[in-house]
Amino acid sequence: MICKFCGTENDESAKFCTHCGRPLDNQESAAHEQTAATASKGDITINTELFSNYWSYVKNGLKSPGRLSENFRDGLITLVLLSVFVPLSLVIIGNRLFQTLNFSFLSSAPTLGFNFFIRGLLIMAAYLALYALLIFIFLKIAKFPVTYRSIIARLGHLCVPLLLVSAAMIILPFIFESSYIYLFSLLLIGLQIAFFMTLYSFCKPSGFDTFYLITACQVVYNIILFVILKQYLIVIIQQIMNSINPF
Repeated sequence: MICKFCGTENDESAKFCTHCGRPLDNQESAAHEQTAATASKGDITINTELFSNYWSYVKNGLKSPGRLSENFRDGLITLVLLSVFVPLSLVIIGNRLFQTLNFSFLSSAPTLGFNFFIRGLLIMAAYLALYALLIFIFLKIAKFPVTYRSIIARLGHLCVPLLLVSAAMIILPFIFESSYIYLFSLLLIGLQIAFFMTLYSFCKPSGFDTFYLITACQVVYNIILFVILKQYLIVIIQQIMNSINPF
């Protein structure tokens, strides 16, 4: 171990410098602290850079959502955030509606809790992943050279404006509750456009007629979605009815 004060080399087991007598343990601790501080600073730099890069990605997506992007990481982050924001907004607006309704026969109004949020998050994530998978399957059937990662990248970039809509769905109900239905309708329409544009972006360069491909994809998807949402809505309605049943 080298003393940082006089530069003398000492044995690893030495507690004090043989030349100047200064303690060596404090020097080792200081070195470890400096190394840890440097590593921590590096983590902060990396996290800040990640946020800065994603913020630039969002601004570009808002400015030109139709411009093709192959950024898989940021596209995936967008879809994950969208999957979080939408069910969170449903929990917020649902609880606010329950508070305004008259449940005088109950000790307290029913609430939508964490379980509802997690279930909604999983369904929203499955909703996006399933459609991306259907796009992938139909493009493969049509013999297009496409990867699932590239579909996620383009779909995520097209969903950047919808991420802003979903964020507004969380905030605006606290101010104008009636605005939620309009924002939710806008989100659903925007998702259909994003799905269509994602599929079309792969077919356009080849001049392939996408009408039947998109129609078939929509039909299959809506059938699957109907079956999933039907079961989900039945469970949610049963839970709400059980929570407001006074007997």
